[in-house]
Amino acid sequence: MVPSHQLLATPCSFLPRVVWPGAGTWLGTGHSTVRPGAGSCLVTGHGAIRPGTGSWLDTGHGAVRPGAGSMLDTGHGAVRPGAGSRLDTGHGAVRPGGGSRLDTGLGAVRPGAGSRLDTGHGAVRPGGGSRLDTGHGAVRPSAGSRLDTGLGAVRPGAGSRLDTGHGAVRPGAGSRLDTGHGAVRPGGGSRLDTGHGVIRTGGGSRLDTGHGAVRPGAGSRLDTGHGAVRPGAGSRLDTGHGAVRPGAGSRLDTGHGTVRPGAGSRLDTGHGAVRTGTSSRLDTGCGAVRPGTGSWLDTACAAVSLGTSSRLDTGHGKVRPGAGACLKYL
Repeated sequence: MVPSHQLLATPCSFLPRVVWPGAGTWLGTGHSTVRPGAGSCLVTGHGAIRPGTGSWLDTGHGAVRPGAGSMLDTGHGAVRPGAGSRLDTGHGAVRPGGGSRLDTGLGAVRPGAGSRLDTGHGAVRPGGGSRLDTGHGAVRPSAGSRLDTGLGAVRPGAGSRLDTGHGAVRPGAGSRLDTGHGAVRPGGGSRLDTGHGVIRTGGGSRLDTGHGAVRPGAGSRLDTGHGAVRPGAGSRLDTGHGAVRPGAGSRLDTGHGTVRPGAGSRLDTGHGAVRTGTSSRLDTGCGAVRPGTGSWLDTACAAVSLGTSSRLDTGHGKVRPGAGACLKYL
């Protein structure tokens, strides 16, 4: 066990059973001892954890080895991060990286160009023409790509298709935007169907929500028959079940959640929240995933954060690798 004065000196000493790695340092988790470092051992109280190249991290139920092709066991399976590495959240396999596989515990997730990202019910492949499945359908973002919110297909981009879960949405010049009940096409003389009527914006165009009134313009209001739609920077677009705001940090509601594309934007698949970009948040429908520097990735049971001082939750605890990182075993 660790002397009490050493535990009090740790930055995470206020946390229950906290492990702070460091060169040759060791801390008691309340059940055992933790010694971080290259090939060092970090015992969570139920097993042994050794971070480092080819090292192994045991969460108390299995073995975890981070690094290229290394193995990281969350207590139910095996997790190997890195290019083509395997990361098991406790129910499946997760492999991040180019064409790597990332399993959220019920399926397979492979991010990257044409990679596959399974949220536990389907397949998600982000990137050029890649496929992103929210657990019920397929989502492919990028020009002409397909983004399925779990009930339909969503393809953002010029003439791309964006399905809110009930229909098809294609934003862009003369593109089609389906709010889940009809078709919406913004642009010069384009068509905007809210699912209950027809909306046509443009010079002398017609905007019929079928249930209300639509007024375009800066900060104008567009009612889809169930909510309010306001296009423009940071504007609000309601698909009939939620709110959609396109633009930098804008909000896009698929009818079951909220989607915000852009740097640090939020994308909700209908079951959770997905935020792509630096320190963005990606929710698989059962948890939260935030890739990027210091971001956190929740495998549907806990939270996993990769990067310096990032947070990695194996589903039974919290693991933070990196210089002075914190490993908390719940």
